[in-house]
Amino acid sequence: MSTTRTVALARAYAPRTTARHTTAPPSRNRRVRRAHRAIDQGREANFDTANADTSSSSPSPSSPSSPSQATVSPNASVPSAFVDFFRQASPYIALHRGATFVVLIPGDVSKSRETLENIVRDVALLHDLGVRIVLVVGASDQVSELTKIRGGEVTFVDDYRVTDDVALQAAMEANGRNQVFVQALMSRAPTVNITRRHRDGDGGGEREGGPGNMVATSGNYIFAKRMGTVRGTDFQLTGEVTRVDADSIHRRLAQGDIVLLTSLGFNAAGEVLNCQCFDVALATAIDLKADKLIVMTDPSHMPYNNGSSSSRSSSSSKKVERTAVPRFLPLRAA
Repeated sequence: MSTTRTVALARAYAPRTTARHTTAPPSRNRRVRRAHRAIDQGREANFDTANADTSSSSPSPSSPSSPSQATVSPNASVPSAFVDFFRQASPYIALHRGATFVVLIPGDVSKSRETLENIVRDVALLHDLGVRIVLVVGASDQVSELTKIRGGEVTFVDDYRVTDDVALQAAMEANGRNQVFVQALMSRAPTVNITRRHRDGDGGGEREGGPGNMVATSGNYIFAKRMGTVRGTDFQLTGEVTRVDADSIHRRLAQGDIVLLTSLGFNAAGEVLNCQCFDVALATAIDLKADKLIVMTDPSHMPYNNGSSSSRSSSSSKKVERTAVPRFLPLRAA
């Protein structure tokens, strides 16, 4: 009911200060009837508007007074677009329900808290739709900044960091911060009003696995070994992924958890090694036999970035520029 109709009814039913009898005077009854008549006319006008919009948008020459058209709202364009989009997306939702996705957020992306928050929100949505998520969060840029603050040197050889003791301490601190921040984002719950409104009526408490009950679990799932000396460069505490504990990760995914991984790996000697997050994501996707490996990388890391599109599409050119392709992602098990 609009504000004008509400005011009309309020004035109609308001008691008159000059009246000395208990029954309503005829003038007041006339005002009441006039207010109800205005409301009825307004309803008829809205009904005619809805029918007119329906008849103009519908190609069928049916009568505007048919019952099927009376339920259409004149402002149904936005909900209708949402319904159409949801209907188009529903086959893909059903197709990927139960699938395993490995999502990688490199350090150059996770350094932005706003970007990381938006990605984690989308990951949580995929989890709610039934996708099994393994989230790998890198911290390369944060490690470099902390290493400089601690007075250490930042050295890369073939896109791999030379990890000394200072860089390893920075890596553990940066990865720990990212892990806690992601877990805090996944602990968000809907407001109290929404929870009470859509809660089960049996008083059984919160629904198992519902919003606010999302669990991001982590552990020593990544096994690595020291890279050692490669072409005269001692990588010290830099690790190379050798194995992923796929069985433990599958058990966590089966119980509805999101598995959270970092670039840190562990060896049989009990050492912490700083691995490349791209290697961790690739090894995890291969050992889990994941359905998709999604890399939320910076556009500058995309292949053929330095080469023009015309040179790529030309069939006469035998050489294709690959100078922008990163030199990590070794296909150790592919």
